[in-house]
Amino acid sequence: MGRFDKGVGHYTVALVPIRFPENEVYCRYCPMLKLRLIDGEAAAICGSTGEIIKNVDKPDDCPAVIQEGGNET
Repeated sequence: MGRFDKGVGHYTVALVPIRFPENEVYCRYCPMLKLRLIDGEAAAICGSTGEIIKNVDKPDDCPAVIQEGGNET
């Protein structure tokens, strides 16, 4: 099969910058947001956690860590 046929011992976590427009940190603007059909209905899925996002305009459960002074033009 492959080198992970007996499972994975650990994962390495990488941090990548996600740019949101003008401090609008909402799932709606996240490039990791995925749309999938679940039981024939469109659902928003977090590309980081795999969780279903019920409200793309409510950032309460977002796993993104906002960098202080991280604004760029």
